[in-house]
Amino acid sequence: MSEQDPNWTGAQDWQPTQEAPAVTPLTPPDQGSTAVIPPAPAEDIFRTEAVSAEEERLAAERSARKEARLQAFQAAQPAAAAGAATATAPAATAPEKQRKPKRTTDKFFPSFGLFLLRIVVAGIAALRGWVILTNIDAAAERVGGTVIGASQPTWIAIGIGVGLELISLMLLLGVLTRVAGIGLAAISGLSLAFYWWGPWNPFYEGLDNRGVFMGEFELLFAAVGVLFVFLGAGGWAIDHGFRSRREKAKLEREEQS
Repeated sequence: MSEQDPNWTGAQDWQPTQEAPAVTPLTPPDQGSTAVIPPAPAEDIFRTEAVSAEEERLAAERSARKEARLQAFQAAQPAAAAGAATATAPAATAPEKQRKPKRTTDKFFPSFGLFLLRIVVAGIAALRGWVILTNIDAAAERVGGTVIGASQPTWIAIGIGVGLELISLMLLLGVLTRVAGIGLAAISGLSLAFYWWGPWNPFYEGLDNRGVFMGEFELLFAAVGVLFVFLGAGGWAIDHGFRSRREKAKLEREEQS
């Protein structure tokens, strides 16, 4: 019906052609009733099973890696222990290699004995040198009677006297003791070879106040000079301090290298 219809009276004559569906209010379930959960779709079940399989696979891989690391660690323990023992062995034996035994002549009694010998020889050498220098004419006359002293007897006599004084000073202080021993042996040896011993009998007849044979004193001095050359001055000397510093510096260089 349209608005042009004269019989149309308005909205009150309008009737709906179709009724709206009734709304049923929701009522909560009873306390004693059991809620029924609808079953999950089939695709959700498959997805859960797939996730569980993936987690199991990852867990298996993690377990395998952990087991491999554990086995590798256990296998490396003996090698590491052997390497540590090898590395520490040189460090433990290094002090033994560097430690040198103390010189026998540096101990107390050998040092004391060499010190006494040095004092006695230094005193005798100083006195003989002084006698030569204060009686240079007599010494030059004696030296001039030899083969090596015929040309310059005075200067050779002075050289012998000064040499004996220097030798006595070096022996007393214990400095350049081996050089002093060489000088002492050389002066005494030359005296034996060119003055005391020659084409004559060096032994005295009977009991002589001069000794048993000519050059006893010079022979003893030559032997003492050789002794100082081989043994040095001992522990109670300046040479000992020089030697100790050299050995310490050598050890420091070896440690740095």
